[in-house]
Amino acid sequence: MKRFLLSLAVLPLVLVGCNDKDPAKCEQARSTVRQALAGKNIQSAQDWRAYAYKHCESASELSALDQEIVSKRAAWEAEARAAAAAKAAQAQLLTLFSQWVSTSRTKPEASVSPVVCDSPDDAQLKASKERFCGGTRSVAGGDAAVSFAVRYWEKSPTDQARFSVRSPRPTRCEELGGARLIKELAAPAVGGGSVKRFHCEMTDGALAGLQVLATDAPGAELVAFTPKYLEKDTAFAAQLR
Repeated sequence: MKRFLLSLAVLPLVLVGCNDKDPAKCEQARSTVRQALAGKNIQSAQDWRAYAYKHCESASELSALDQEIVSKRAAWEAEARAAAAAKAAQAQLLTLFSQWVSTSRTKPEASVSPVVCDSPDDAQLKASKERFCGGTRSVAGGDAAVSFAVRYWEKSPTDQARFSVRSPRPTRCEELGGARLIKELAAPAVGGGSVKRFHCEMTDGALAGLQVLATDAPGAELVAFTPKYLEKDTAFAAQLR
């Protein structure tokens, strides 16, 4: 009888010793899971989730932790899909722009309608054609319509023309084909600071022989132009210095 009572006394100690639940380790695990999620490290989050299940007692806390992991993962996947769609739309836009420039560069005056020229009522300029003309053309690009624009010297449109489009995403010259960097520039950014701009010579592809000014910022103008265009547009030429 005495031996039986001793066995009962020892049993609770054995059961307590087998209980791995630890509030401090539980809190550490939950906190580390959230840090991993903030850093988009799903593997670390899953490892620490397993640690939380080992040391946390509350089923509701563990369920909430699982929900956080599921929600974050779903958000990352949605973000990745949106980024992929935006990248595809950008590629489509740049392809359309390159094709339009390629077919318009020999006769830019026929690429838009209507054409508007500087000082339209000046008979002397109209006769000499020593003025800029241009216009826009709306195209379907990605999720919304965008406008391609051209500006050219009326007397020599093929040699002195500039084509542009406003890109929703940052752009680099190499997205348009083979390119040689002429100069990297810094341009003022909205809200202060600066953004990188890239002045390049296109070496192959639809824009070969033209020069490009691309900007590493969303919503900026992407410009393709003939080298001789800079002789007439001194304001634009100043941006490239």
